Formats: sequence, structure tokens, C-alpha cells
Amino acid sequence: MSSSISSSSDPFPPQSLLGIRHCLFHDPGGTVDITVHEVDTDGNLIELHPPSGGDFGGTQVDAEFLRILNSIFREDVVERFKQEHLHEYWQLMEDLEVKKKMYNGTGKLILKNPPALTDMFENVTGTTIDVEIKTKNIEGVEFKQGKMFFSEDLGRSMFLKGFDKICDATEAVQNKVDDLHNVVLVGGFSESHFLELIMTEKFKDFILTSKEPGKAVLHGAVMYGNKPTTIATRICPLTYGIARMVELKPEHPAEKRVTIDGKEYCDDAFNIHIRKGTKVSVNHKDDAKYHMYYRPTHNLAQTFIQVYASKNLEPEFIGEEGCTEIGQAVVELDPTAHMGSKIWIKLIFGGTELQLVVKDGNSDKMTYAVFKLF
Repeated sequence: MSSSISSSSDPFPPQSLLGIRHCLFHDPGGTVDITVHEVDTDGNLIELHPPSGGDFGGTQVDAEFLRILNSIFREDVVERFKQEHLHEYWQLMEDLEVKKKMYNGTGKLILKNPPALTDMFENVTGTTIDVEIKTKNIEGVEFKQGKMFFSEDLGRSMFLKGFDKICDATEAVQNKVDDLHNVVLVGGFSESHFLELIMTEKFKDFILTSKEPGKAVLHGAVMYGNKPTTIATRICPLTYGIARMVELKPEHPAEKRVTIDGKEYCDDAFNIHIRKGTKVSVNHKDDAKYHMYYRPTHNLAQTFIQVYASKNLEPEFIGEEGCTEIGQAVVELDPTAHMGSKIWIKLIFGGTELQLVVKDGNSDKMTYAVFKLF
């Protein structure tokens, strides 16, 4: 099996961790989050790759199980069972949650069969579940002694679709980050014996698991809360910027043309502040640069600032695919300033939040806003 580390204390002295590059694979039971770090000389972490992942963790097993359940009991019956017997439905899903960690990929996968589900099926359809299985020629499922028995092949199939994606994602990180030492599995679903077996078979000693994967996440959260600068350098996963008007050019879309005081502008332009993939030091926030903007009219007492994030490296407009608004701020300005006077804006990326700083060039008044990113 894979190597194991303890979550109750640091597994190695700080000196032995210097320069270590590790991939942290966090699966709390839903989606998978993958981050890659290197330990620097201060014992802090340097992010080496933008966070990645997807919905191929424990929820993928849930989806496969419900797909099979719907094929047996019919989707409308399962949905009605959920609506009318919510407690029994969640008991079934809790049983699946326990078995997701215990099942090792061999033998039958055994789950409770809620009596209310079988009774409802027979009342709605006028037939028994055994007859339905034979009629539909469903293989690998038995109902007896108040339980559902799924054959080894069917049980494994509920897990392997997600596991294949997990292995692909791990391999992709390996290919992108040189000299990676290991992958550390944490989070509730990392307790899955089957997942550990699959990952160890494919990646050998490259895989490390915590003795208590769920508590490892809590331990890390407490450490980070006490010292947010633990992750000293991050890589921006998205491009961040401000919506603005720019001087109209021939190549701009006609539908974005606006006229203010007789002058033509292009609206909804994405003014980039921080590009995707940029390395940002959370300990040197003063390195963030101000961008210069202008008042579009006279006697402007307020301005409305919209902050956007984009999956694209070089977004042009805020309406592009992959672009989303992450926050808004109303900024009070000196109303005596003339049209065209300067407004200075900068965005400071802090990993879990984005800070907006606005300086009125006429009055030097400062405005601050913080947007949570996760």
C-alpha cells in the first residue's frame, strides 16, 4: 500500500522539507481540488501550478449509483421516494457514503434497501422489483434480506469512472511540474480503500496518505488561519480586471458604441489587471500596480466599479464566454473634479480574496473593497 503520514503533527523536520515539491489532492467527498507547492527557505509554500480539479470525486460515485437506482426503480419513483421519504433517502445516501470508504473493489457492494422505496415501486407500477429486474434484463443486482447486493463488476463500475479522471488529473500535473516528489491524499473520500489501491497501483510510492485524511484538512485550515502567509506565493488561476470604457476604434463591435458629451467610446471592455498564470507574492502586496482611469463626465460624485474574472488569458470584453463578475463597488468621488481627471485603481490578489483599492486623483481619497474568491 501507499506510504502514510500523520496529520496530528508535522511529519518531517522543516529542514528535510526544504525544496520538496508536492501535489495536494483534496477530495472532501464531492469535488476534487488539486494544488502543487514547493517548500521555500522560510518553511512557507510556493504555489507551482494554478489550482485545478473537477467534479470527479465522491459525487461521481453518487451519480453512478443514482443512475443505476433510476434504471431499476424508474426515475419518477426514485424522485417521488426522495420527496415523500426524505429521511429514508438520506439514510440510503449516508450508507453509500460509509461504503465508499470501506469498499476495496473486491466482492459485492452491499447497501441498505429502504422498504419504502420497494413498496412505492410496487404500488406505482403494479409489479415486483424481481419481475422488473428480469423484464429489463438487469444484471449484477439482487434484493434480499432488506439489502441491495451489487456484483463486483457493477460495484467497481460506480467508482472507476471517477477514478480514471482522478488518475488523468494526477498524471497531467506530473507532466506539467518537474521534479514532483509525491501526491498527498487528504479529505474524506481519500479514506476510500479502493481509491488508495487504484492510485498506488498506478503511481506506486509516489502516493502518500494521511492516517486521518479528514482531520488533515482541519489541521491545515487551523494552521492557515493562524498564519495566512503560509502560502507565500500563488499563481493566479484566472485573469482579473475591471470593466471600463475605452476610446472607440474601427475594430470595436458596433453594439458596444456609446456617446458621452459628443465623444464616442467602446463600452464593456475588459481592462486586465492580473493575468492568468501570474505569480503573486502575498507578502509583497505593495508590488501591485495602479492602473489609471478617467472620469467620463463632469461633476461625478460616484462611480460604479465592476470587477471580473476570466478563464481566458487575454479577454477583450466582459461578455465573453468564461468571464464572470466577482464583485461590485460604489466609490465616492470629489464632485468638483473635471471630466478626464484621474482615478487610480489596483487589484491585489491574495489567494482566497481579491482586494480592490481606488484612489481619487483629485482628492487623494482612498476606497477599499474585498471580494472573496472561494
